[in-house]
Amino acid sequence: RTYPDQASVSPAIEVVSGWYDAPGVRGKGAPVAITQGRDGAIWIADDKNNAVLRLAAPSAGFKRQEPPPRPNFARAFSDLIKESPAWMASYQKLRTQVLQSTQCSGCHDDYRNPGDSDADGLAALRYIASFGNWVVPKDTTKSVLAEKLSPPGNSSMPPKDKPFASLTDAQAALQITSDFINEMPQLKDIMLVKPGATPTLIGLKRGQSGNRDCGILKPGQALWALGSTPQQLRGVPVRSIKITSTSTLVDWGQCAGDDTFFVADGDLKPFVQ
Repeated sequence: RTYPDQASVSPAIEVVSGWYDAPGVRGKGAPVAITQGRDGAIWIADDKNNAVLRLAAPSAGFKRQEPPPRPNFARAFSDLIKESPAWMASYQKLRTQVLQSTQCSGCHDDYRNPGDSDADGLAALRYIASFGNWVVPKDTTKSVLAEKLSPPGNSSMPPKDKPFASLTDAQAALQITSDFINEMPQLKDIMLVKPGATPTLIGLKRGQSGNRDCGILKPGQALWALGSTPQQLRGVPVRSIKITSTSTLVDWGQCAGDDTFFVADGDLKPFVQ
């Protein structure tokens, strides 16, 4: 977001990003002090990791090593929630009864990332997912969103000038938040279609023999895998994935009535390594 127009203020440039926690990828960092050395290098104290970081221009012979790409939690969760009516219902309650409540509305950029359209109603989901540690699937003790609402009636959020009307309301907000977190897919169950792959979605109906092709998936598509190990179908290992009866991933003209769906395991990779 731009600063107010002031001739004396220099434009801001983000030099180091990603201080927030990303489960399974990195821990949380906290820059608490900064100073510049005589050689121009910037020294940063990080009190979350008991570390001192040195930021400087590369020296002669230095070969830049790009960091691994960060998992896009916001995009993955936005894809997956559409395949889970239970999780979608939990999200709608969280959005309307907690995030948009008098106690929480107006805070945190109104729970929308800059430039994100809310045409699909999932902007708030993408916002809270983009921080990495606000919601940790199946773990309310590590989810900042639940932590800040605990304990009901004596929590750090909402602010003291916007308290809940009653202890019952505070308890309800925490319960709604916890239900949402517990409905989320665990990171180990999220798979991505590999770059360059366009796998066939295979469908069948429970209790009946035979299967058929139900469409083609796009590279980068996030999928909610069911079960911890692949199964065998058509002579190759496959993963069963969660699909709703209204899923846009399925060509329902070809696979009307199918209720179980598979993707070749070789065309998938884990969301978090």
